[in-house]
Amino acid sequence: MVSTNISVGKCLLVLLGIIILCTVYIIIVSKKIGRISPVRAISGGAEEIYFDSPANIPIEKKPLSFFLAMRQITSHPKAYIGTALIAALLIFFMITITILAGGMSANSMIEAFGALNGQVQAKPNNHFELSDISKTESSIMEIDENASVVFSSTTYMTIDETEMCCTVYSKPDILKSVLKGRAPIYDNEIMITENVSEEIGKRVGDKVNVSYGGGSAEFMITGIYQSVQDLGRCFTMNFDAGSQLCDITPGIMYITLSDDSLADSIVKMLNENYSDILEAELTEQDGYADSMTGIIDTLMDVIIGVIYSVSAVFALVAVHMVCSKAFLRERRDSGIYKALGFTSGRLRLCFALRFLIISVIGGAIGAVLSAFFSEKLLSLLLKNIGISCFDSKITALTAAVPILMICLCFFVFAYFSSGKIKRVEVRELVSE
Repeated sequence: MVSTNISVGKCLLVLLGIIILCTVYIIIVSKKIGRISPVRAISGGAEEIYFDSPANIPIEKKPLSFFLAMRQITSHPKAYIGTALIAALLIFFMITITILAGGMSANSMIEAFGALNGQVQAKPNNHFELSDISKTESSIMEIDENASVVFSSTTYMTIDETEMCCTVYSKPDILKSVLKGRAPIYDNEIMITENVSEEIGKRVGDKVNVSYGGGSAEFMITGIYQSVQDLGRCFTMNFDAGSQLCDITPGIMYITLSDDSLADSIVKMLNENYSDILEAELTEQDGYADSMTGIIDTLMDVIIGVIYSVSAVFALVAVHMVCSKAFLRERRDSGIYKALGFTSGRLRLCFALRFLIISVIGGAIGAVLSAFFSEKLLSLLLKNIGISCFDSKITALTAAVPILMICLCFFVFAYFSSGKIKRVEVRELVSE
């Protein structure tokens, strides 16, 4: 059972780290106070010497709002760098979570747990013997010559004096998660996971000693694969290899058909001809597969919903903080714009457009970061449960949805936060 207790010590340690980080940041930023001269203070904080920067783009007539927004950004780039980084980080994590949800589909997870997909499953009983494997396969091939039939059995064995889970397959090459090397073919070969490789200090090509009960034999590692079975502490071999150590009793038979319509015929044939040694059923009738699919899909939906909601809150807080500071700095500018004929709605739109541009820049940065680091980050986080190589491609849709959401949030939040512009009056310029 997963513990629900809160670690007070760890929470206090995290809080202390946040306080120290904020304190250091405030000390660094507040150093500017010591460089303010009396003359600059009297002049309202204006720079003693002002040079126009080449980065300040000229203002064109069409589209005027866009060029005004770009001018404000290039005039005060430091004020918006942090906002762009926040947008980049939010989009990076949103894309990463989307990639995780896309890669953690029900089928891929069932395979990762050590199971195989197939339209038909059969459970051999105690009367089933290894010699029955070829007999049942031949009967299935008569109905579907392209069918794939795999038997598996799971037990615990000792590999280099460390007990780990071993799954014995009649056809180990059916596994789709081989990362390095190849699946074991001969009776002196095994394949291990990355976690087992690190724990015993052996790689592809090395030899290990595997024992079970009173039996023991030397095997060569032919490949590295990934599986979350026993948190990645597992290895696999074929039936010929396993028979050297113990009496192998097949646990489940997985049947993958080339034509789904033949599934009922296969089940009927097996239950009629081999009812004394096994019991066959359609995979859809297996409650475990259905429940696993529902749990995984629901979990991924919840995680995406939480991450997107938290990202929207972060965007709101960031925009509100920057808007408040920008409004104080540009209050006089707003009055000048109104004196020139700009309406409050036009100024608010220009203000929101500025943050839309920032979010687009941040989105591009976040998408680039995701392309290089998302899969590596997911592999690092999921390695402890056996997934040492998370493979999922980033599509245009994967990046477009988070970017569009963050851009929309920044634009809407900035528009509503700029409501103070309506309270700026032209007569304030006269009073100054």
